[in-house]
Amino acid sequence: MGLFGAGRGARANGRAAAILAVVVGALAIGIAVPAQAHTPYTAVAWGQGSEGTLGNGENQSHDVPVAVKNLSGVTEIASEHGSAFYGQALARLEGGTVWGWGRNDFGQVGDASTSNKNAPVAVCAVGSTEEQCQQGAHLSGVKSLAAGARHSLALLEGGTVVEWGRPGDGSATTVPVAKAGLSGVRAIAAGQEYSLALLENGTVMAWGVNESGRLGNGTETPSAEPVAVCAVGDKAPCATDLSHVKAIAAGTSHSLALLENGTVVAWGSNSLGKLGDGNETTSSVPVVVCAIGVVSPCSEESKQLKESAGVAAGEDDSLALLASGRVVSWGTNSQGALGDGGNPQFFPEHCPEPTSFGTCSRTPVPVCAPGYSESKPCSSGPYLSGVTQIARAGETGSAGYALLESGNILAWGKGGEHDLGDGTTESHEVPVYVCAPGEKEKEAKTEPTPCANDLTDVKGIAGGDEQGFAFGPPPAVTRMLTKSGPASGGVSVFIEGTDFAGTKEVKFGSVSALSFELSTPAVIRAVAPAETAGKVDVKVTNQWGMSATSTSDLYTFYPTVTGVSPNKGPTAGGTTVTVKGSGFMTGTKGTIIKFAGTKSASINCSSTSECTAVSPKHLAATVDVRAIVNGITSPRNRPADLFTYE
Repeated sequence: MGLFGAGRGARANGRAAAILAVVVGALAIGIAVPAQAHTPYTAVAWGQGSEGTLGNGENQSHDVPVAVKNLSGVTEIASEHGSAFYGQALARLEGGTVWGWGRNDFGQVGDASTSNKNAPVAVCAVGSTEEQCQQGAHLSGVKSLAAGARHSLALLEGGTVVEWGRPGDGSATTVPVAKAGLSGVRAIAAGQEYSLALLENGTVMAWGVNESGRLGNGTETPSAEPVAVCAVGDKAPCATDLSHVKAIAAGTSHSLALLENGTVVAWGSNSLGKLGDGNETTSSVPVVVCAIGVVSPCSEESKQLKESAGVAAGEDDSLALLASGRVVSWGTNSQGALGDGGNPQFFPEHCPEPTSFGTCSRTPVPVCAPGYSESKPCSSGPYLSGVTQIARAGETGSAGYALLESGNILAWGKGGEHDLGDGTTESHEVPVYVCAPGEKEKEAKTEPTPCANDLTDVKGIAGGDEQGFAFGPPPAVTRMLTKSGPASGGVSVFIEGTDFAGTKEVKFGSVSALSFELSTPAVIRAVAPAETAGKVDVKVTNQWGMSATSTSDLYTFYPTVTGVSPNKGPTAGGTTVTVKGSGFMTGTKGTIIKFAGTKSASINCSSTSECTAVSPKHLAATVDVRAIVNGITSPRNRPADLFTYE
């Protein structure tokens, strides 16, 4: 775990899985992962839920993650953030369909209505009517998503873009429509009433409102048509377009672009230093983000932020993920948004005077490692490292999220709207772990006790407007190494499968295992409960949900005969025999008792462990008494199951 805190990974029961590489497209608002063979991912959410934005069927806030309803096969989540509207969230599923939920007053969910949704609904097909949408005309062929304030975007296969809601270009629609003037797009991002598109040739197009120069074309004139973002230091009309871009991010009123050489550039509003160039001067063309601790101007290469691998933008702050796995932040430090331990003076380009929003930094500062004391800054470390993805959430005083190689999530910054997912509403100036679903939501404390279990096996994250989102794999049972056992239970059953990390429960049919443990990361040893004889599905539940039923998870409980009394009788039959064992079905039907293959004509089971049966006639011999339940016959159990005809 390096600098993450001693013993934390073991306490969280997280496995060091191979985590997907950072995806560099639209990191500010959604993380996509490549398709691969796995159990279809499900999603969780935490934070402000008053507009249904958590997607769990409620309009309530939660301090720890809760399951988003009815989503399976999630490959990407995007959510509006930074505008205080508690906006919409979107999920792209395997196969390229999209589901949306949350605030929908401008049709930004995309279901041909303007009513809020507290659980996911399918986004309509391009140009469809409400009736057609209800009949199954849904958006498909989607490669990636972006969610802005009041509007949403989808990048389709083939490089075209569709949008819905109120995108700031003068249009408004409750179903997706094609955005004219765009082709060859490879990534998208959306802010407050403006949008960005990264083209295959490495240039960036922007459209929508242009207050504070957020379109980056050297003007503050809005544009319904996509316009090219200028090169660094250019001015309208652009002589040269910004080029060699490999990732983009849109905040509320400022944007970031990651260049192929690892440099980060920014444009738009620069309040509280969120452009990272050492001042607070708004710029309608890109400026270069400074290196850590550099005093502006940072036009020289040696003074520029380098080796970046991803970017994310909030309302008044920004994040960059470095190739080393460290994270830096700049802009407002309200409620600990920078994650640097609350240090307003260590780096020379911190804003000299605190504002009504708190302190800030005009150039990047490193985010601290978790567990570091919040009473002093981590001016010389330890710094956060081992990060594979980043995201931003919330408005001024926002939350930052980092996905670790271990599969855990760290959060820092504003916690007043439940943003951090640590079970409290406390803000934190250094990262804390996001709790597992089901952890107790605690009352706010100055020094809250960490959750007993942390969210594990996370594959992707996203930040919303004071919400956090994550997705990961429920378990899958691929083979029963132990395929059968007595209905009396108590035997060890070995279950093989995938994604068993964080297992919370193992069930045989509807009955929980008496106990279970991970023998290896891919094998669970469970002690079978007592159950009626028959075939059942063995289901494993982890933090992400329950394993799907299949022919691979079947386990057979067989009935047993452990005693016969009396154990002898005349060849003419007619002896009332008490048969003891397990797995019987109560009553006069459902259980068959046979004496050497001949069915008793009269059977009555008073419990699952005791029946009476009248012996049929038979030649003189000692025979087996067998029970049959649900077509399953008890095995021989001599001498306990023997009956002698005399």
